[in-house]
Amino acid sequence: MFDIQKFTYPYEHLIIDNFFPQNILDKILNLPNHGKRVMRIEDPEIFNYFEDNTGIDFIKKHLTYNKKEPNGSSYCEIARCEPDPDRGYIYGIHDEHLKKKVSTVVYIDPQYGSGTILYNEHKELAKLVTWKPNRAFIFVGKPGVTWHDYGHWEPQTRVSVNYFIK
Repeated sequence: MFDIQKFTYPYEHLIIDNFFPQNILDKILNLPNHGKRVMRIEDPEIFNYFEDNTGIDFIKKHLTYNKKEPNGSSYCEIARCEPDPDRGYIYGIHDEHLKKKVSTVVYIDPQYGSGTILYNEHKELAKLVTWKPNRAFIFVGKPGVTWHDYGHWEPQTRVSVNYFIK
């Protein structure tokens, strides 16, 4: 099993290195790219890996979770960010949408990237979750609390896989 690191600043979150086994990583890297920035992943093996390893029981064991039990709605997607050669790519500071109860982001490719920037409740820079391939970043979304953003300035496409419990 993987090593779970729990942090409480600026809000509770988990970091897990070596999240996916090699066979799942290979499947992810071979998913078709239809030119879309974000695409749902329909592969049951990838989806079930998330469900088995970061589902609601896992979350309740490792993070404070005070929300109603989700109705079983969860999904995963692959996100590919193509940087502008002159300006890079930035998503911008945001907290999680009310419908997203739990968010998991797994950094896939390239070798070097910018990770996720975390902010405190005043939207002041608090922490950088360092990019590392096959590193998972997990948190329970709380409006007005879980402020974060991400960007990408490397010449290669930024690839992550996201899993959301709604």
